This record gives sequence, C-alpha cells and structure tokens, in this order.
Amino acid sequence: MKVKISLSRKVLLSITGVITLALVVMLCVFDEIVLDGFTRLEEREVQTNLERAKNSINSELVELARICADWARWDDTRDFVLGKKPDFIEANLQADSVSNLNFNFMMFVDGSGKIVHVSAVDPEAAEYILLPQGITDRVLASQPLLTMTEPKDSKSGLIILPEEIIMVAAQPISNSAAEKPVSGTLIIGRYLNERTIKRLSEQTQLDIGIMHGDVPAHSYEASANLLSKDIIEGYTNFSNLDGSKHITLKSPFYCTGAKDKKCLLRLFFPHKQKNIIKMLYN
Repeated sequence: MKVKISLSRKVLLSITGVITLALVVMLCVFDEIVLDGFTRLEEREVQTNLERAKNSINSELVELARICADWARWDDTRDFVLGKKPDFIEANLQADSVSNLNFNFMMFVDGSGKIVHVSAVDPEAAEYILLPQGITDRVLASQPLLTMTEPKDSKSGLIILPEEIIMVAAQPISNSAAEKPVSGTLIIGRYLNERTIKRLSEQTQLDIGIMHGDVPAHSYEASANLLSKDIIEGYTNFSNLDGSKHITLKSPFYCTGAKDKKCLLRLFFPHKQKNIIKMLYN
C-alpha cells in the first residue's frame, strides 16, 4: 500500500532539504574562509612573539655593549691594564657597585691576551665570587672578542656552554677619547639564566623559554607546533658569536580561534548553535 504524500508536505521537505544544503555550504565557507583567516592571524602573532623574544635578548646585548664602552674607553681603565693605576679596583669595582650594573663578570685582558683582573659577582647577594675556570677559558678562546684593533670596534653575542648561556660584550681598551693605541680588551658578561629569562618575560609579557644542547642546527629556524587546540608554541634560533651553536627560543601563543569560532556561530546561527558546535568539535 503506497503512502501518499501531500503536496504541502513535499514542499516542506524540499524547503527543509534546501535549508540543510545551504547550511552545509555556509559551514564549509565559514571553515575555509573565516577559520583560515584566524589561522593566518595566529601564525602572524606567533611570528611577532618570537621576534619580540629575540629582540629582548638583542636589547640586553646592546645594553652590555654600552656599559662595556663606557668602561673600556676610559683613561683610568687603560692605565690599570698598563700597570699604572694599582688602586683602580678598590676605587671603582666594589661588589655592590658592580652588581648594580646587573652583570656577572668583568674581565680585563692586556694587549698580549693575558688576564689582568677578573671581577665576578653574584648580583642578588652583591658579593664577589670566583668565576669558574671553564668560563674563563671559553671566553678567552672566543677569537672574535680578542681580535679587535680599532678603539671603536665592538663585539657582542652569546657564548653557549653545556652549563651556562652567557651574553657577552667586548670593547678594545683605549683612552677616554677612543684613540689608538689599543691597550687590551674589556669583556663583560651576563648569564642568560632563569633569573634573566624571568625578567625578560615580565618585560615583554611573553612566556619565554630556552632550549640548548644537542639541538640540530637546522631545527626550529622559525617554526610552530600545535600543542593543543588552544595553544601554539613557536620556535626560533639564536646563534652564538661565531655561528657554530645556537639556542632555541620558544614562546607559547594562546590562540583564540576556537573561542571566536563559537562566538561567530552564535552570531550567524543563534538557534542552531548547539547542534552545529557539536558537529564541528566531535
């Protein structure tokens, strides 16, 4: 026995089918265009955050170079490395005054590459400490720091050790007018440790992390990883002075795409939002 369907019922079914098809098309357009726009926006935000993280370290290096220049281009410093000012340390390098400059060590090297004096401090305790011999040896082995010949030359960058990451700046030692002859080299260093990273994170309002060690040179030149539907973590490299090693900076971005997707669904489909959201997320 055939069931007759009235014309009005057929029309209603047809209209329902058309509406359903239109809804599916709109969802596809939404997913391809609107959500793709969110993805591109979030990618740009990740890149911007990584650049801000790198710039925060570059700013530290610029500051170290400025401090180093102030001390290296000074008659008193020149006379000290030449052996003409024995009271220089007592008069200028008290532990509290050095710690106020917020670096960890200051190394005076004469023209022959021999260390004249090292002042190493614990900035938190404002006390002198011994600089580990391994750090001293590695700093002196960094040729870019000790091969400058012009009074206004400057070098800064990272020295990466298994146990420490050190931001360093170096300047030739000369008179206060920055004139030849060069009498040696002044090297100052600041550890890129948890305390420094925390300060940089607070300054930039970013959650900055650092990886170093046996990381392949080609890894994380600039990339991102989706940790969850709400978190994208970006990665980028920061090379040392001679480019032979690098650290990897990482910073998570807490994406808003999922939240905004629900907001837009409520805007466009206020009566169907529960079913549609269930379709999209299940």
